[in-house]
Amino acid sequence: MAQGDVERLQEIYVAINDAQDDALLKLLHPDFVYTTREEPADTGSHLTTDVLRRVARLKEMFRDVRFEPEEFISAGESVVVVVHGTGLGRVSSAPVDERVFHVWTFRDAKAVALALYSDRGRAVAAAGPS
Repeated sequence: MAQGDVERLQEIYVAINDAQDDALLKLLHPDFVYTTREEPADTGSHLTTDVLRRVARLKEMFRDVRFEPEEFISAGESVVVVVHGTGLGRVSSAPVDERVFHVWTFRDAKAVALALYSDRGRAVAAAGPS
């Protein structure tokens, strides 16, 4: 894992948390693919604007949404990030507090893929050998 990748990831999470859409888009490769936990690996969203829509939808459903990276794990050409996600339901005010695992891949110094996992072991296995 390159130090530059970690620095870019930190910038990405700041951009997401602070709703800096333009800054986020500058960090994503034009071929960016985003795959949620519900989608098979080969059916992710293929547009960077899909990421903005998904983040906006989360922020519509939840107040005070935050994604705080806690750990960066080198895994071959990818980086697994342990993320602490928090928020409050807009309607119910129910708290959300969970750990999720993001697998990021970079190309040309930009994020080209993000896959989300609920399980650390699956995320690390999907990322490849460390």
